[in-house]
Amino acid sequence: MTLGEKLYYYRKRTQLSQDAVAEYLTVSRQAVSKWENDQSRPDTDNLIKLASLYNITLDELVTKKQPILSIKKEKCCYCHKNAVFYYDHQPFCSSSCQNDYEVEMRSIQKNLKWFYIGIAAGVIVMLIGAFSSDPLWQSRLVGGSMFELGTIIVLFPYCTPQTYEMFGFKKTKVIGRMMGMITELIGLAIYFFG
Repeated sequence: MTLGEKLYYYRKRTQLSQDAVAEYLTVSRQAVSKWENDQSRPDTDNLIKLASLYNITLDELVTKKQPILSIKKEKCCYCHKNAVFYYDHQPFCSSSCQNDYEVEMRSIQKNLKWFYIGIAAGVIVMLIGAFSSDPLWQSRLVGGSMFELGTIIVLFPYCTPQTYEMFGFKKTKVIGRMMGMITELIGLAIYFFG
C-alpha cells in the first residue's frame, strides 16, 4: 500500500472529508488530494499530525505494512457490500447504510421485549399442547403455537450478530422472515392435519 492509499484509507475510516483534514492541518484541500493520489508527500510535521488525527502511530502510517483492517476485506454491516469506512469498529459502505443500520438497531432494542414475550408465549402453549392427552387439542395447540412463533419471527426477524456479520443486516432480515413463513406453514399443517 502506498502512502497515498494509506492516507485515503485512514481518512475514510475516520469519516473525515478532505476539507476537514485540510482545515485541521491548515493546508489546502488540493494538497490533501495530491497526498492521497501520491502526487506529493506531506512533510514530517503533517505526517505526525495525520497519525494523531487518525489515531494511529507514525510507524503505521509510513511503513510498508498494510492496515490490518484492509486485509480482511470487510463487508458492510447493513447491505454486505464492500466496506469503505469504519464507524466504532463496524464496517459500512456508505453513511446511508450506517444510518439505516443504526435505525434498525434502535428498533430492535425497542421491540426486543415483544419478541421475547411472543417467543415465550408460543413455547409455553406448545409445551401445553405437547403434553395434552387429547390428540385434537394437541394438534391445535402445537400447530397454533407454531403459527404464532412464525408470525413473531416474521414481525421481528432478529438474528444473532454472527448471522448479521455473515450475510449483512438486509439479507438476514429476509432470511429471518422466510424462516418465519416456513414456521407458519408448518404450524398450519399441524393445526389442520395434526
